[in-house]
Amino acid sequence: MFHGLRHSIVALLVAAGCNVREVSEWAGHNSVAFTLTRYGSLFEAGSDAAIDRLEPCSEPLYRLLKGPLSQEL
Repeated sequence: MFHGLRHSIVALLVAAGCNVREVSEWAGHNSVAFTLTRYGSLFEAGSDAAIDRLEPCSEPLYRLLKGPLSQEL
């Protein structure tokens, strides 16, 4: 279950256009190349609509990432 949540958060961050290096480091991946290989299909030119849909979630997601759960990742 935890891995699924972690995977979902990484996918959301990548789809929202977050810096892939920061996402890779946060996720604990060995390299940015791994993150790009695993989640690269989520990068799309002109994905502003996805970002607009995620904006209402940004503050709760930020708090989740900075909270106690992030220490366990």
